[in-house]
Amino acid sequence: MRCLVEHGANPAAEDHSGRTALHLATVKNQPHLLEELVRLGAPLAAQDAQGCTALHLAASGGHDQCLQALLQLGADVTAATPKRGGA
Repeated sequence: MRCLVEHGANPAAEDHSGRTALHLATVKNQPHLLEELVRLGAPLAAQDAQGCTALHLAASGGHDQCLQALLQLGADVTAATPKRGGA
C-alpha cells in the first residue's frame, strides 16, 4: 500500500459505491491493514453511498478485530447509523 501511495494512489479514493480502501479492508475483514491505511490518509469518517462508515461495516459484519482496530484508531462512535429500507 505504501508503495502505491508513494506513486500517486489516493487512499481516500472511492469506488462506484462510495467505498474507500478502509471500507473494503473492513468488509474483507483485514484488520491488519486498517492502521496503515489511516496512517496513509484514508479517512475514518468516510461514508459510502449508503451512509456507512467502516465502523458501521465492521459492526454489522461481525468483524470484531476490525471494530476494535477502528475504535483504537479513533473512529467516531457517534456517527449516525444509516437508515435501512423505507421506514
